[in-house]
Amino acid sequence: IRYYDVANQVLDQFVNHPIANRAELEKAYLLGTRLVKFLSNVLPTHPDYMLGATALERDQSHEQLLQLIQFLDQMARIIDEQEHSAYISRVLEQHQRKTPFQESTW
Repeated sequence: IRYYDVANQVLDQFVNHPIANRAELEKAYLLGTRLVKFLSNVLPTHPDYMLGATALERDQSHEQLLQLIQFLDQMARIIDEQEHSAYISRVLEQHQRKTPFQESTW
């Protein structure tokens, strides 16, 4: 069915899209989560899912879903690490503003 073709095209775009900054990473993550919902919730409820698609197409779609979920988990970790680093930087910056640098006398 054509939904498999659409899912394959979106997955290809998702995997091959270069991510140069945090905003693009977050956009890619959002697109990936939408694709997961499509592959896991929408596609299996389509009337032709069992009729029009071959077992091979269904298996490939399921495998893509599993790979996509793993990839999104990695992306989420990267986003979390970036957010944690930004938080630590803000805390250190605030601390440095409150307590000016004092030279050691030893």
